[in-house]
Amino acid sequence: MSLNQRISPSLSENPLMQQVSVRNQRGFTLIELLLVVGISGILGAIAVGAWGDYRESTKADVAKGKIVNMLQQARLKALSSGERQTVAFDFTNDEVTSATGHVTPLEGVDIVSYGCSTCSVLSATTKNFNFKRRGSGTGASLRVSSGNKLFYLSVNGITGRVKVGTQCSAGSCQ
Repeated sequence: MSLNQRISPSLSENPLMQQVSVRNQRGFTLIELLLVVGISGILGAIAVGAWGDYRESTKADVAKGKIVNMLQQARLKALSSGERQTVAFDFTNDEVTSATGHVTPLEGVDIVSYGCSTCSVLSATTKNFNFKRRGSGTGASLRVSSGNKLFYLSVNGITGRVKVGTQCSAGSCQ
């Protein structure tokens, strides 16, 4: 290697052309950056919409689980203690009072009482689900909704069993 090659790796190229080619290869163009930002924005908008739907769906699932749990606990307590147990629903405030007197707010959902035979909403503001000492209940039904999620819950008047469904038919929820 000669002395000239150490100072400038290629004497045949113009040093000005080397600077221009290096300058053109650094970074991204404005169009490339705008394209990436645009695609990121579209993906972000889709994700935010899906996240909102997921949250609404989760609220209905959580409310359904709490209600079913309270009704089943009241039925089991009626069977074990031999005493009547009541679970009260306040449809105005969307609250449930368990058989032990604990009030649970069900946030973000709409709970209404409905008539199973007609599948129509009843206008009551409160409703009590009673379980007798043998576990039988007062046949009653609820509709729980949040966003695009809807559940029907019914308590069998003879057995006291809680049934959960996604459709209302002429006799019960399915």
